[in-house]
Amino acid sequence: MILKDIDGVEFDFSEFIKTNDCVVFLYPKMGQSSKFLDDDLKNKEGMTGCTLQTKSYQDLKNEFLKNNFKIVALGSHGFEKQKAFKQEVGADFIFLNDEKFILEQELGLKTFTTNDGNKFYFRQTLIFKNSKLIHQHDVKDVQSDASQTLKFIESL
Repeated sequence: MILKDIDGVEFDFSEFIKTNDCVVFLYPKMGQSSKFLDDDLKNKEGMTGCTLQTKSYQDLKNEFLKNNFKIVALGSHGFEKQKAFKQEVGADFIFLNDEKFILEQELGLKTFTTNDGNKFYFRQTLIFKNSKLIHQHDVKDVQSDASQTLKFIESL
């Protein structure tokens, strides 16, 4: 599963998870496309809150590292937008780009398309341990996702 980092450099995600336990949170960061959500999606929990969720993971980063888990943020929008977002929120963990939706195919991840034709991942969190996906959940409460994910990891 070859993805790219936010500088456009290839990143072998399959190799990464062989040697790193990690939490991967997928964020939609729709920007202007959020205006084009149909009514069902507009009212769906977890559709907004990328900044809050990312800052929550940043705040708990050292706790994840104490448990030997790295944090990875994954988005599907352009590299420049991802780079600007990472800088805006002050995150210092890995950001990956999946514009081609490789993980959708490989892991069966959920996506949606806005009425302006743009495709995004639904907000989801994945936990990889010993190179296996051991847990996956849809995120409804962005504010508590990082802390709840940390609790799950600490219970392993």
